[in-house]
Amino acid sequence: MKLILNASPLIHIIRAGFGKIFVLLKEAGIELIVPKEVVNEVVERGKNYADSAVVQDLIEKGVIKVAEMENENIEVFLKTYSEKSLHKGEVEVLFLAKKLNGIAIIDEKPARAVGRILGIEVRGSVYLLMLLFKKGFINKEEVIKAFKNMVKTGYRLSSRDFTIIMEELEKL
Repeated sequence: MKLILNASPLIHIIRAGFGKIFVLLKEAGIELIVPKEVVNEVVERGKNYADSAVVQDLIEKGVIKVAEMENENIEVFLKTYSEKSLHKGEVEVLFLAKKLNGIAIIDEKPARAVGRILGIEVRGSVYLLMLLFKKGFINKEEVIKAFKNMVKTGYRLSSRDFTIIMEELEKL
């Protein structure tokens, strides 16, 4: 399984204090990939934030692979979808997910909608928690704690979505 990560899942999970999730995903045999633009966004432009150092460390340790896209022909893809208010990192995540037949892990609704239109499997940050729970790497309490910490540290979602997710988590 290949998961192509956007910046927001990385940032929100790490800020919530659950960066170990990425190590556990790798231990579960899941390949984690980020496009270079996401690295630029999180590590370079976000270098004054603690999550930047954690992401850099995960990359250096080989937990997360960086996909170089310099030789890729994504100009038409970029032009088409950046006009639909997608950021370059989101476009690269979708492009890689399509190319590698992976799952795009992206939280922003416009990018998720474009991904679905393109036939790309698109999931959000909470999917990572659920995946580890289903594989037996974390328990229900850890899933709920991680989700609540994500919300406390800035993970944005509507109160309706929060309620739906919490109801589903309680059913675990």
